[in-house]
Amino acid sequence: MNKQTAFTPLEVRDSQREHKRSKPLTGFTLIELIVVIAIIGILAAIVVVGVAEYINKSKVAAVKANLSNLKTAASIYFADHGEYDNLCTSATFSSVKTAINKINSDNGFSCLDPFFNGGGVCEPFEWSVIVPLPDSTYWCVDYSGFFGLVNDPSMPSPPPCGCSHWAS
Repeated sequence: MNKQTAFTPLEVRDSQREHKRSKPLTGFTLIELIVVIAIIGILAAIVVVGVAEYINKSKVAAVKANLSNLKTAASIYFADHGEYDNLCTSATFSSVKTAINKINSDNGFSCLDPFFNGGGVCEPFEWSVIVPLPDSTYWCVDYSGFFGLVNDPSMPSPPPCGCSHWAS
């Protein structure tokens, strides 16, 4: 027969301490948490830079789309009036100009028609629009069907009518 031995209170307490020490530690250390937070911060910074670039590209695309609409509006205006006089101040052009300036943060919108600054700039069948884009380039659309990128259109006095004067 096996004899069971009784434990003294000190032996019981020592065995409980050993049992607690043999448990695996749970949780994260402070260093591990800091490393994870740093990695998340770096990834977030990369994403923010990429998103800002795509927002700028979408603004450029929206301005170009509105300029394309402007070309169509000019054709309709000509069909209705038989000339481009006062085209830049017409209600159709004004609404497109407002849409472009809203996207473009009112960076500028140069519209030339036969009555620009009292006339003499454009012939009766000419008009042009030059808009600075959010990416620091300039886009031009005119009576000849030109629709594209142009050099910095520093306006001489009087400015020439048509995008071909500034074409890249």
